[in-house]
Amino acid sequence: LATGLEWKNVPLHSIALSADVALLWNLQASARFHHSWGAFLDDDHGFAIDGPSTIDLRVRRQVGRHTIFFDALNATGNKYEDYGFTLTDFTGGTVPYVYPGSPRAFRAGLTASF
Repeated sequence: LATGLEWKNVPLHSIALSADVALLWNLQASARFHHSWGAFLDDDHGFAIDGPSTIDLRVRRQVGRHTIFFDALNATGNKYEDYGFTLTDFTGGTVPYVYPGSPRAFRAGLTASF
């Protein structure tokens, strides 16, 4: 019998906003905000997941047929729960176990086009 509560780790709501801007010297910058909520670890919706609220940034520059870029992922360092599950403890109670989301990270790279 379907109750509508069977989706573990799947957020009920999600929003993403992004913006791109062209700057001087052939630079481009972009920002993306992502927030989700309404995910649960169990079928009964007893354990909510603290979903992400992250901001990702990118600066890139076109150099001929190549692109140099720099990214800041989860730029604000928001701590959130990515997914998880519930376990039964020694007394028969339910215990939540969650995996943390990605921490702040930086990367740089070069995209080559031939």
